[in-house]
Amino acid sequence: MKRKTKFCILIGIVICIVITSLLVACDKNIETKTQTVLYKSANVEVIQTEDTQEITYVFYEWINLSDKEAYTKNTVLLTGEISNIRYATVSYRFMDCNVIDNMTLFDVKVDKVLACNSDLFPNREFITVGVGYNTNNYSEDLPEISEGNQYLIFCYVAADIENDVRETSQYVDCWIGYPKDLLCERIDGYYLVGDFFSDIPKAINLADSTGITEKDVETIMTFDQDDDLGIRNLIKNTMDKSSIKSFFNNDVAVSSVLRLKERLSNNPNSLWQLINRYYLVEKTVFENYVRVIAESFID
Repeated sequence: MKRKTKFCILIGIVICIVITSLLVACDKNIETKTQTVLYKSANVEVIQTEDTQEITYVFYEWINLSDKEAYTKNTVLLTGEISNIRYATVSYRFMDCNVIDNMTLFDVKVDKVLACNSDLFPNREFITVGVGYNTNNYSEDLPEISEGNQYLIFCYVAADIENDVRETSQYVDCWIGYPKDLLCERIDGYYLVGDFFSDIPKAINLADSTGITEKDVETIMTFDQDDDLGIRNLIKNTMDKSSIKSFFNNDVAVSSVLRLKERLSNNPNSLWQLINRYYLVEKTVFENYVRVIAESFID
């Protein structure tokens, strides 16, 4: 009986060792999957991180951009479709301190180069672009970067950066420095832009042109995130009842409101503020406008 008991204990120990080994192996596989090194040098390390589908909101102190800053610090204006989105961190030394920044890297299938004032811009169908935020340091003012969506992008060529402690050109072609104002989402035949572009003559304010009220926004925020149909019907009914002349169809309005809603925590006041601060500009009008302004700043 004792011999049988000892045998059972031995079998139990072996099973525990096997299970522990499997768990360790799984942990290593997970670590390998979530800690992919995208670039490493003596001073810089870029690590791809896992998309946890959770958003951490942080506060950003935004500067007020001037046209000169927007069009001279950004040497390239282009349009294109985003794919291959990766979240990452970059670790580096700056002023004798160890720094870790969050970022998002993605590929852009370039549709048009509207303006370029850099000899180092790569003339390729696909380029890699980076921006200094992801879901770990997100703000409701920032565009959501989504697979397959199209954008108009103000950026600068990473190879042009002097004394770059992050060695950015080793892992991206271009960098977006002012995403709040200058990473513009395309929705159907329009661009959804912030109040930086409110002076464009044909910019249409989203709140004014839909007739959506603050009370409507409170109702919208009660819908589930995936209940597009409920929100669509509410906005359609609001626009149909409104005496305001609509400059675009209901689908564009719905898509714009949904896109803004996706940025938010559950805060009706934030959505109301965004709807009042955002505009729709017809695609060709917007592209021609920024092209002309950019060309006026090129030497």
